[in-house]
Amino acid sequence: MIQGIRGIRSCSMENPTFEEIRYISLYSPYIRPCCELMRGTFHECSPKKHEPAIGDICKMWCSKPVFQLQTYCDIIKICTFRPLLFVPHDPSKKCHDPSCQFDELNMEKLCQIEILEDITELVKKFADDQLFISGILTTETDLEKGILRTSEVLEWMKYADHIGILQKLRKLADYCCWSILKLFFSAYKHYISKVTLEDYNLVEAFESYYCDNCMMNSENMKKRGNEAFAKEKFDTAVTFYTKAIELWPENHFLYGNRALCFLRIGQYRKALCDGKRAIILKPCWPKGHYRFCDALSFLGEHRKALEANERGQDQCRENPEGLKGLLEQHEKLKNQMEEARGIKQNKHRLKKQLSQKNSSEYVSFGNQESKKETKNQKLCDSHHHPCQQKQTNVSYKSMY
Repeated sequence: MIQGIRGIRSCSMENPTFEEIRYISLYSPYIRPCCELMRGTFHECSPKKHEPAIGDICKMWCSKPVFQLQTYCDIIKICTFRPLLFVPHDPSKKCHDPSCQFDELNMEKLCQIEILEDITELVKKFADDQLFISGILTTETDLEKGILRTSEVLEWMKYADHIGILQKLRKLADYCCWSILKLFFSAYKHYISKVTLEDYNLVEAFESYYCDNCMMNSENMKKRGNEAFAKEKFDTAVTFYTKAIELWPENHFLYGNRALCFLRIGQYRKALCDGKRAIILKPCWPKGHYRFCDALSFLGEHRKALEANERGQDQCRENPEGLKGLLEQHEKLKNQMEEARGIKQNKHRLKKQLSQKNSSEYVSFGNQESKKETKNQKLCDSHHHPCQQKQTNVSYKSMY
């Protein structure tokens, strides 16, 4: 059975925050007994070899075929996100707070998740690069000893020549930045070590994470959710999809379906989170990107929606049919952004016109007052001293 990283205690929270990552196990604190039994039949490993130097571990890892390493990276990525997005619900715990069942993403937390997503995608590109992998192992070894070498981490990032990630990291508060990196380094060192030192079959272990019975029951719940959706009973559909997710938390179809329901009932932040879950589980699935972009658009994040759509097109380029839908959405998002920009410009123009009108009226009013004063002056001149004396008195008062 997969074991948690030593030195990190498990956390019972179902929606952990990034500040609390250091207290969270990489793996779900709750495992169904049936799934536990299933995993035990697959997770037999060879006795752990004497741990060699980091350089030797890198050589063993990088000697494997690239396609196999990239498959490992896809799995490790999902395992890294497990404590954040894919924690199964423990049926023994009663929770009346809906937020404990459905995550909502704001833009700040979304930024943090996307940074972690970018870093995990980066590893896939450098999966067979010994220097890059060595940086991961060395950094986590230091972190386990309580040593944080910021300069080395930055150099490791620069080696990948990904300035975008560095810029995003600089925008985050320190505790968020290092919490994300700690979670990343812990997961990757753990699995790289298991694969190389214990002959651990990562693919088999991942595929056996949930038992056949749970997955079958999950499919039944999904069908009932589909039936409710067809009848436009979206709240009921959400309930069934949620039950299906509890049984099989890493099925991307379930999050795509539930995201669509959330969009229909106006729960856009929940739809945003489910869309992102679907993308992380299956980056080449167009509908996950489509739901995610729709949620951003409904939240008024038109530019970000457009950027996310373009990223989705890149990841789904080998799916022509799905790509067609994303291209159509791209045009729609462009039009929405232009409309939003037009509305903003019109508001600015109206505000400017109103300001000019008020200024013009003020000048006009001032001219009328000036004419009135001139007329009064002439009237005073015709009556000589009474009015002149009155004006003199006022003049003295204003001086003080």
